[in-house]
Amino acid sequence: MKSPYFFIFFLLFASFLQAQNLQVTTIVENINASGGVTIGLDGNIYVSDYAPTFQQPAQPTKVYKVEYSTWEVSVFADGFEGASGSCFDEEGNFYQSNPFGSKISRIGTGGTIEPDWATDSLSLPVGIQQGLDGNFYVCDCNLRKIFRIQPDGSVSVFAQGDQFVCPNGLTIDPVGNLYSCNFSDGKVLKTTPDGVVSEITQIPQLTGGPNPVGAGHLTWKNNFLFVTAIGRGQIFKVDMEGNQELIAGVALGFSNNDGPALQATFSKPNGIAASITGDTLFVNVSDPTWVNNPGGLHPAHLRMITGVCSLPDVQCDLLNDTKEEKKSADHLITISPNPANTIVHISLDLSLQKHCPFEMELIDVNGKQLKSLIIEDAEEHALSLEDVSPGLYLLRAENPRFQLSKKLIVK
Repeated sequence: MKSPYFFIFFLLFASFLQAQNLQVTTIVENINASGGVTIGLDGNIYVSDYAPTFQQPAQPTKVYKVEYSTWEVSVFADGFEGASGSCFDEEGNFYQSNPFGSKISRIGTGGTIEPDWATDSLSLPVGIQQGLDGNFYVCDCNLRKIFRIQPDGSVSVFAQGDQFVCPNGLTIDPVGNLYSCNFSDGKVLKTTPDGVVSEITQIPQLTGGPNPVGAGHLTWKNNFLFVTAIGRGQIFKVDMEGNQELIAGVALGFSNNDGPALQATFSKPNGIAASITGDTLFVNVSDPTWVNNPGGLHPAHLRMITGVCSLPDVQCDLLNDTKEEKKSADHLITISPNPANTIVHISLDLSLQKHCPFEMELIDVNGKQLKSLIIEDAEEHALSLEDVSPGLYLLRAENPRFQLSKKLIVK
């Protein structure tokens, strides 16, 4: 009979193999946006620029919009006094923290800018999120507090204490708990809707310099927190019990090399946001390292970690749309013939037209992508199978709002 240690080792090894399915890819080079990363209601990625260095910028900084799938970059907004954490409310209004301006700016859906939307009591605001109560919550690094901001811009203290050591990133779970992470010691803290603060875990820090460097930002998705270790250059997955798992980055890699996630390297990973399904994480990084230029943040790049849903304990929704009632994947994607021989025809439900484009992938049983195409509309599309061996495959259509999949048999 096999020892129980064998089964423990097997489970750990299986988890390691699953983590190897994650891939790191640079999608936008030299975007020079070193602050927070968030996903808009349109499914696109919004990346804020803190500054070229950790010091106050000489010129106003920008927020960039990155189109999903095409990765085209445009300026979404300008004129910030440093731009770090940001968020959208349910109506699509945009809120941007200004660490060097001690304020929160608001951009309405019509483009109206309120540069000083909230200013009272703030010192160095960073992460910001809208709560379930409609109020906004923001971390203040200098004051070691989380402030509550009402929709009219009035500010009050929500939580404070010695546990906050430059609270930086902020995210929220579906029941209203807030999660923050400390830049200065890597601690991840939970704050309940009643303002009760407790420590969940502490991610590894970079030590050896004048001060320890811990966490950048974090995001909650599919019952896990995903945290950037800006000091050591790694990405961690943390469950609600505080158990942490490294999912990307070689410790102290001090570079930005793509590839399998556990072999890739990150320099100063900071902002992080999850796609709607949670299969992709978007992270911005900086080329200047803690070794050759500790204070430098430009050039900066946007990268993505794909395959998160392949982790054995991550349960992703195949279909997740906060604006519409969930429907079955069978109803929304049609493939024919199935089994197929030399060609398969793919069409999406017309209700998905407004959510295009989708990336369609043909994946084998080992998780390897064999073919891909971009679906720009809900019309019928043909995928050649001429060079595909007989067997069982998965057809997966994905964008930041949806992930649909169907099994395909090739004869």
